[in-house]
Amino acid sequence: MKHQSDRRRVVAGAAGLVLTAGPARAAAHVGVVSPRPKLSLFLTRAAAADRNAFVAGWLAADAPRLARTPGLRSLVFNAVDAARTPDTPYDGVAELEFANTRTLDAALDSGTLAAGSAVTLPRPMQIVTATVVIRPLDGAATAGAKRIGLVSRPAGHDRQRFYDDWRDEHGPDVARQIGLSGYMLNLVDAARSKGSRWDGYAELWWPDWPTFEASMRKREAVREASAESFFADHLLLLVTERLRIFLPG
Repeated sequence: MKHQSDRRRVVAGAAGLVLTAGPARAAAHVGVVSPRPKLSLFLTRAAAADRNAFVAGWLAADAPRLARTPGLRSLVFNAVDAARTPDTPYDGVAELEFANTRTLDAALDSGTLAAGSAVTLPRPMQIVTATVVIRPLDGAATAGAKRIGLVSRPAGHDRQRFYDDWRDEHGPDVARQIGLSGYMLNLVDAARSKGSRWDGYAELWWPDWPTFEASMRKREAVREASAESFFADHLLLLVTERLRIFLPG
C-alpha cells in the first residue's frame, strides 16, 4: 500500500526510529489520562504545494526533523482526505507525544516545532492535550479510516465538568457504534494552548472507509443530535494515517 511505502522511507531517513503497526507501549487504561502530553499541529500547505507535494514533502523533510526532537516518544502524521472533507482549512495533522511536560516545554521554548517549511505555512494551529482512551486502538486499524473532530464546550460550561461528561457519558455512547476499532479523547491543556477556541479533539478509527460509511449511516441521526446538544462547535476532518512511529524511552 502506498502509505506503507511512504512510512518506510521516512524511517530510513531518520536513525534510531522504530516503526510499528500499532502502539508499541504498555496497554493504555481505559478512561485514565495519559501522563504523556501531546502537541498537535494542524497544518495548512503552502500555496506552491499541491496536496500530493505537501504530503510527500512533509514525510521526506519535516517528519525526520521533528523525530529528532529531544524527549519525543511518538509521531503520527495524518493526511486530510480533501474529497471526504471539503472546504477544510487544514491539509494535515501532526501529533507529537512527549515523555513528560518538561521535555514538551523545552521543545516549545525552542521555537522549532511550529516552524514552517517548504510545503507548510508558518505558525500552524497548535494545541497541547492529554489523551484519554475510550476504546483501545486495534493497531491494524491505523491503516484504515480515521476521523479527527475538534470540539468546543458550550458557553458557561465548566471545563473540567465538560471533560468529565465527555469521558463518562458522551464518549461511551459514541464508542458503541458498529465497526469502531479505536476511540481516544484529547483534552486541551489550557495553560499551554492559550488562545485556542477548542477544548479538545476526538480520534476515531475504523478498519476501512466502507465500514466507516456504514457506521455513519446507522448512527447519523443519533450522532447529529448528540453532537448538537453536547458541543458548542465542532470541526470534522477525515484523514488517513501516513506515518506512525515510536521512539525508545
